[in-house]
Amino acid sequence: MSGNYNISNWYNSSPVGSVMDIYPYGDINGAITADNKYIFQTMGTSSSGLPIIVTKKSINLSNSHYIRLIHISDGVYVCVSILGY
Repeated sequence: MSGNYNISNWYNSSPVGSVMDIYPYGDINGAITADNKYIFQTMGTSSSGLPIIVTKKSINLSNSHYIRLIHISDGVYVCVSILGY
């Protein structure tokens, strides 16, 4: 099952602070995108191990992850949680 989601309509019409939750269903092999924009911001680590913000063009989906998207002033902050089922 493919689960590709383009969130451009939500991103363009929602105010800063809006939240979208995405829960997996079944076997998901897809991604979240937004009209080829690099707007997704996640936490990563630098080569020295310090936390940094990483900007991405898409977010891969997994059936074991719950994803919360938060519309921020310059993109979408992505919070990923691993589900325990």
